[in-house]
Amino acid sequence: MKYRLNKILVCVLIATFLASAVGIAFPVRAAAGATIALINPLDGSSNFNFTPAQKILGDTFDINVTITNATLVSGWQVGITWDPTLLEGVKMVLPSDNVFAYDSPIPAFDLTISGLVVGGANLGVGQASFNGSGRLAVLTLKIINVVGQVSCNIDFEPKPLTPNGDTFLLRGLLTILPDVVGASYSYTGPSGPKHDVAVTKVVTNGTSVVNGSSLNVNVTVTNTGGFTETFNVAVFVNSVQAAPNQTATALPSGNSTTLTFIWNTNGFALGGYALNATADLPGDPTPADNNFPFGTVQIIQEGAGHDVAILKIVPVNPASVGQGFSLNVSVTVTNDGSGGFSETFGVAIYANGTQAAPLQTETGLSPNNNATLTFEWNTTGWVIGNYTLSAFADLPTDPTPADNNVTYGNIYVMLPGDVLNAGVVSIKSIGLYITLFEATFNAFARTSRYNPFMDINADGRIDIRDMVIVIMNFNKRL
Repeated sequence: MKYRLNKILVCVLIATFLASAVGIAFPVRAAAGATIALINPLDGSSNFNFTPAQKILGDTFDINVTITNATLVSGWQVGITWDPTLLEGVKMVLPSDNVFAYDSPIPAFDLTISGLVVGGANLGVGQASFNGSGRLAVLTLKIINVVGQVSCNIDFEPKPLTPNGDTFLLRGLLTILPDVVGASYSYTGPSGPKHDVAVTKVVTNGTSVVNGSSLNVNVTVTNTGGFTETFNVAVFVNSVQAAPNQTATALPSGNSTTLTFIWNTNGFALGGYALNATADLPGDPTPADNNFPFGTVQIIQEGAGHDVAILKIVPVNPASVGQGFSLNVSVTVTNDGSGGFSETFGVAIYANGTQAAPLQTETGLSPNNNATLTFEWNTTGWVIGNYTLSAFADLPTDPTPADNNVTYGNIYVMLPGDVLNAGVVSIKSIGLYITLFEATFNAFARTSRYNPFMDINADGRIDIRDMVIVIMNFNKRL
């Protein structure tokens, strides 16, 4: 059955591509004329308001995802978000009366990310596109927090990781952006206290320290729960404890206190150290805010004066980019000089030693501060193959130039869709891509399901656009 689904999906996309290839470029933004909305099936509104008399902890409710005024729609995708501390995604399905029910639509749904569902469907081969209004899907959410008066929006993702957004319609290969109408959720239940603390601020007396000297680290912790709490606080650098534990004793609910730690750098090597502070309260229901990453602190040699460095290089896709697409690369630089100088210097990225994007200038970077610059490497015209990506900060007076030139590693510029590495995007290549696509749909960069070679447009996410790009390259060869 899985092979049959793959075969159907390949045929559907190839047919869609061939039928739409004349005069169409992808992607294209066009006036939508259609609206996708989240609707309460009980009253037709966009409101979901509950009390203990209506719903209890663990109960579920359904949301109709509807479309109105659709014209020539052959596929759709939505991204819907909510507060994962209040609601849990259970499932998203095509109802029997979905707008594509006259055919055998191919669905794809993903709820692996807490607080987010991404789903879509595409028509089968040879069927007329949809016109009119109706239901696209039904989303089921579970109530997981009934303490106090809580509320959130159930809405279409406001800042997606992809340039065209999570929610769109397909008209052949045209990307159509519809109007969207989200929903509101609220639950009014009994209030109750909880044990909860957080590290709310970390302040140091600099982001660089001369080797052998000490750095003061002020850590502010807050009791965000309903009980008086006593708990330990610690400071770490590169996962090594930098100073003895301190105890926040009998901290009342709603109060904060600041503890001062002294990190003696004697015995630590020169270089950058990731500093973070932690509060240890066993049973804390929100442990994520018990850890506060401050950033990087540089241990420098005395008398270094002017000094800048590259801290890290982060490409959106960590391993590959389809030939002809652009790869965004973030480069973080720091001014770790000890002379108190603000620095202005050029920064560039290189692929196999060739400059891959225009030079950028970091202007007036103050001492002990970092800045992140984003470069766009357009791979149009670049030969398919592996490239060593690196970044360079050009400060002529820098006494430690070694840390001004940092290598990231290999980025593979690939023929889009050539998963067999055969030099041609054949029907076998597309079939294998679709097979892999099922397991990686809606996977984001640096997550366990993410396969960088499936992210053809290198936007840090695998979705239906990548699949369509592969189909558009059918029969393309080196």
